[in-house]
Amino acid sequence: MTGLANCTLDDLRASRDAVVTRVVVAAVLGVDPRTVTAAIAAGTIPSIRLGSRVVVPREKFLALFDVEDDARLAPADADAALGGGRT
Repeated sequence: MTGLANCTLDDLRASRDAVVTRVVVAAVLGVDPRTVTAAIAAGTIPSIRLGSRVVVPREKFLALFDVEDDARLAPADADAALGGGRT
């Protein structure tokens, strides 16, 4: 994957790489790689250890952003699903 600093979620979706580095994940999220390292340690971002390297499975990472099922909700239902429902 080239142009790591400008990598987008769409670039990652188009990629055929099985795993990505924390630097790529950080570029996609627009955060510092240390933030990704902390999220991996907290279990927020899925990861696997390959020898001494920690990498992120691309498909599992992308699954965090799959909202196709939620997109079919009516706007009021989607708002309620996100905890923003009106009382």
